[in-house]
Amino acid sequence: MNLVLIGRARRARRLAGLLLAGLAGVACAGQPALVAGARLGPEAFFQSPSMTGARLSPDGTTLAVLVAATPTDRVKLVALDVKTLKPTVLAQFEHTDVDFVDWVSNTRVVFQVADRQAPQAEVHEAWGLYAINVDGSYFRQLVSQHGDKFFKGSEERELLPWATHYVGTADPVHDSNDVYVAVPALFDHGGSDYKLKRLNTITGHFKEIETPPGARGWVFDADGSLRVTTTYLHGREKVMLRDAASGAWSTLTDVEAFTANDGIDPVAIDGDRLFVTATQGRDTRSLYVYDLKTGALSGKPFLQSDRYDLDPTVVEQGGRLLGVRYTIDAKVTQWFDPRMVALQAKIDDLLPATANRISMASRGGARVYVVASQSDRVPG
Repeated sequence: MNLVLIGRARRARRLAGLLLAGLAGVACAGQPALVAGARLGPEAFFQSPSMTGARLSPDGTTLAVLVAATPTDRVKLVALDVKTLKPTVLAQFEHTDVDFVDWVSNTRVVFQVADRQAPQAEVHEAWGLYAINVDGSYFRQLVSQHGDKFFKGSEERELLPWATHYVGTADPVHDSNDVYVAVPALFDHGGSDYKLKRLNTITGHFKEIETPPGARGWVFDADGSLRVTTTYLHGREKVMLRDAASGAWSTLTDVEAFTANDGIDPVAIDGDRLFVTATQGRDTRSLYVYDLKTGALSGKPFLQSDRYDLDPTVVEQGGRLLGVRYTIDAKVTQWFDPRMVALQAKIDDLLPATANRISMASRGGARVYVVASQSDRVPG
């Protein structure tokens, strides 16, 4: 994956060079350069990537990058100051890789680990969950990587069990140290309830979030409040809506869990619109809009593919829907915002040989964009 950081369109080339220079000390040393016209061996297309991900902070001032010095080295977590391009290594391990990162606030991230060099049969640790500030302070392990209970010290709280799943940031609008996690009530992986918890990444304290029995999926609004859940109980699948004012739950759909063809899968909520995927008698799953006021599903798909099932995610900024991402024969972003449509066209014109995915700060105001470019013909 190649990465370009854009502040303004006319500064794209300069910032791209500065980005590579800023990461050179922690990532690019020892990595062979591609020479124009050089013939590449097959190993160039099968080696592990040196850069595996990047995410902007909510205010757009810091870029969290997952990067390795060479394809055979361990992936570390680096915080890159967008203004100065100064990198700070936040996490690196001798025998494992940083595999995932997300922003808790403008100054704090959570991350998970994995061993990308080990065969699947030799993986003996879970992904865990860790948190750290961008200046390297307040590091904390939150979730165990092993089946036994583990304490960091006499004054530390017990870690959450290894099967805990990270769900997302608890307050996307305001700075908070909290995230949502889901903990299985029973570790049988056979349909047990998941207990949704709001976890403070500084203290390790958490509080239970009340959900209906059998909840295994959750949708939050732009403020981070739980609004929709999917439950599986006694062979039935229900999609349920939580009233924002009273907190009461009501049922939107109730179908057979494994045989019904008329079920819906919630994706995101935007005011009175609930975006869901459904088949509606078609051969493929498409994106529809469920009107929460009328309780009706749109007759026509909001987004569809004749050949592929869609499993989309929405792109929002400041609580405003900008577009939808999905994967068919390639990774695609369908923009609804005219400004983003124009920016995507300009970037695709500059980088015609790659698939270019734009991401931005989740809060409005920051005119900084990250472009991740990928190709099945050009290794990067």
